Amino acid sequence: DDGLSRAKSIVAEMKEQLELIEQYVNDYKYRPVLKGNGATVDLLTVLVIDDELFYRDLLHNFLTELGVKRVELAENGRSALALYDSDCCPDIVICDLNMPEMDGVEVLRALASRHYQGGIILLSGTDLSLLQSAEKLAGLHELNITSAIEKPISKEELLSVLKKYKPLLLPKKVRDEDLISLTVDDLRHALEENQFQLFFQPKVSTKTKAILGAECLVRLIHPVKGIIGPNHFIPLMEQDNMIDEITLFVLRDAAKQQVKWAEQGNNFKLSVNLSVNSCNNLELPELFEQTVRSENARPEDIILELTETSLINNLNSVLDNLTRLRLKGFGLSIDDFGTGFSTMEILKDLPFTELKIDRSFIMGATEDSSARAILSSSIELAKNFNLRTVAEGVETDEDWALIASKGCDMVQGYFVAKPMPIEHFNEWIRIWNH
Repeated sequence: DDGLSRAKSIVAEMKEQLELIEQYVNDYKYRPVLKGNGATVDLLTVLVIDDELFYRDLLHNFLTELGVKRVELAENGRSALALYDSDCCPDIVICDLNMPEMDGVEVLRALASRHYQGGIILLSGTDLSLLQSAEKLAGLHELNITSAIEKPISKEELLSVLKKYKPLLLPKKVRDEDLISLTVDDLRHALEENQFQLFFQPKVSTKTKAILGAECLVRLIHPVKGIIGPNHFIPLMEQDNMIDEITLFVLRDAAKQQVKWAEQGNNFKLSVNLSVNSCNNLELPELFEQTVRSENARPEDIILELTETSLINNLNSVLDNLTRLRLKGFGLSIDDFGTGFSTMEILKDLPFTELKIDRSFIMGATEDSSARAILSSSIELAKNFNLRTVAEGVETDEDWALIASKGCDMVQGYFVAKPMPIEHFNEWIRIWNH
């Protein structure tokens, strides 16, 4: 009897434990999930900063109902930073802009100084343009902006925003600067050992989706550090007077490839980036023409791209060369259009054939009325000057539809294809055309 009684007691205990385990499994199985990056709502810590009690309570209730279990509340920026500096490590900060004592812009500055890498959701009941300016400022501070929303906000809208949250794996400065360090000797060695290689990013017609050309982008294929982008070596090459060497390398390889594609029936126009530093050499037009024709290519099939901001600072020194390059048949493209401050003067004085609209006016333009206005006026301006237009940074169906509706001629961006080495680009051509 004692043994049977003991057995029944053990079974009862096991049943209770199994029911508890089953509850844990169900809680995990049916927990709310943020689709996209696999993060779960219940594992997030969210810090809400708002001086209005009503909105603090509203957001707290919304977050709780959505499954967020750790919500911290702060009535102003100073209280929020005190929480942050103690033991609060929020995955996401929801911050109002217009607050007494310490406004949202000051909070952003303080978070940037603390190298905060979590997501930030900006809220404001003030003018939309102020909200957009704060979002831009946060980007300049290299903060991880998830969204910027006008008040009032609904629970559904909040959930949609939470789904966009993607944690940063490494601070941007570490990724870009500390992990990749090159010297002048490294670059000279790379030139001697032919470690530079062209990648090609296609330019496609918005009307027919036909491939019209490609931008030639140089990469350093380092035996230890891997593929290194131009931001890490072009400035150093400009400083040390090596820029002409790399430009001629790109131009020569672009001309070779253009001829190969033309022989296959692909009459692409290829774009090559030209540093304004090279324009001090008055023999540049002859040198470029000789380089291209030595590969049996035509200057008419090569487009030279110059950034708008560099032209503003060196307008007098480049006018001679750019005019003569056009006389020899080269196309000229003004890159990153809209980021400078003397665009009308540049378009009036220099013989451009193409205008590339900066990606900052493309990404998010479907939701940003200011960006749409700049986009529309840029395209209209280009038409008035008889320039072809290229939209950079197209990444979604919505971006493409907007660009096409505005009358832009070509698109370039990850929605079409990322920059690729030649073997991958040739395979992409086959897939795209079929």
